[in-house]
Amino acid sequence: AGINGGISGSYFLKDNAAGRVGLQALYSSTSIPWNATAAGSDGSSSIFGLGVGVDYLMYTSALTPRVRPYCGGGENFMMQSDYKPANANPVPNGNLTERKGATAGDGTTFGLVGIVGAEFFLYPEISVSAEYQLNVFSLTSNADLVNSYQGAASVTTKQGSTTSILGFGSAGAGIHIYF
Repeated sequence: AGINGGISGSYFLKDNAAGRVGLQALYSSTSIPWNATAAGSDGSSSIFGLGVGVDYLMYTSALTPRVRPYCGGGENFMMQSDYKPANANPVPNGNLTERKGATAGDGTTFGLVGIVGAEFFLYPEISVSAEYQLNVFSLTSNADLVNSYQGAASVTTKQGSTTSILGFGSAGAGIHIYF
């Protein structure tokens, strides 16, 4: 269970072009039970993320007086963590008591996105929108994998960074209030 949302503000540079800055926060917490007959320990995933995005949007001619499509591009930056998988005990170096990091999304991510969407005006000052963001480029610096053992030193394994080009982005909806 968790939340994923944000807030943004746009400034119109011209009638058909706007700059947008947004803040995003996400929180999720999940228990990962150990489901084997051998000894083991439950895990958990508790993710807290903060992100910032800057976009440039270009609006096209209205399809109808109430619908206005747009497209654009932007960049985003997100930091999130912490993951502890369920573990089998014993392990070769003694009893593993905790394992953190090294999951998709743990660490920091910088990305470039392409944006397409449309606004539907309920009133001249209020609209709702739907948009899709395609990940054009994404660079993630993964969190280190840390294994903690009972009665022994922790072992930290450095994780490399990952890069992806043209990947699934995100879909969302918004409410807009014009001043």
